Amino acid sequence: MERIKIKKLAEEIGVSPERLLMLAQEDYDYGCRRNGNVVAKDLSRKPILMFQSNQFLKAFKRRIFISRDENFPKDYLVILNRIEDFIAGRYSKRYLPLDNSKQLEVIFDAFNDLADSINFFMSVVAPERIKYLAFKDPLTDAYNRHFLLEHIRFLSNYNDYFPVGVIFIDMDDLKKINDMLGHKVGDIYLTKVVEAIRNSTRNSDKVFRIGGDEFVVLVPRADREILERIMDRIYRQIDYINRVEEFNPPLSVSMGYSIWSSPEIPFTKALEKADLSMYRRKKEE
Repeated sequence: MERIKIKKLAEEIGVSPERLLMLAQEDYDYGCRRNGNVVAKDLSRKPILMFQSNQFLKAFKRRIFISRDENFPKDYLVILNRIEDFIAGRYSKRYLPLDNSKQLEVIFDAFNDLADSINFFMSVVAPERIKYLAFKDPLTDAYNRHFLLEHIRFLSNYNDYFPVGVIFIDMDDLKKINDMLGHKVGDIYLTKVVEAIRNSTRNSDKVFRIGGDEFVVLVPRADREILERIMDRIYRQIDYINRVEEFNPPLSVSMGYSIWSSPEIPFTKALEKADLSMYRRKKEE
């Protein structure tokens, strides 16, 4: 029933039901006030959104009624309608003044510049930002586990990338560092691990944070010699970071690798081999 009412309200305003619900939720989150009304915070979500949706409709209608009662000049009505377009999210259309008024021309230039800016943000910037948030670990800026799965699917469609090297990296003693020095310091150690990896790999190599202290590097067209050289560079970078940062305890990682030789072989097997290789090396140290 609520869905039908919200759809009807949305049609009256001229927005999608999803857009209206989003606006209603935002209005509620920012204090639940519109036209002097307040919504109790202990209500369930559906009544809150129904109330807020009605408030939006009333606010839109109220402005239209006032403009008619007060006999707004036509120019004012055009500007008011343009503002309502922005509020409702219908900002893609560019408008031209209805006469040769220089003042209106300036105002509509501003409206059109705003529309162009919003359209650019929504079509270019926002999708890239959403993609970034979906695929990146916010702390280290490494790719996350979700993008690892996407990248595996991508690689599996192109034999030219094979064999793919899989380096498994585990930061040593993260729990100990967090307990001794706090999570903020632990976070610094983690970001330095990714810094060491990035300084030791190519742009075509992808770095993923797959757990709290676990990282994976995928290296296209790799062999054992290439992977050994990368790991050696990472160890040297770690030593350099310890000298510069004077970490106590020092930053330390354990690493192992495997070769994902063909897309016909499940990636999970190559990952397990790299993980086992890392644990064997850790026991030897």
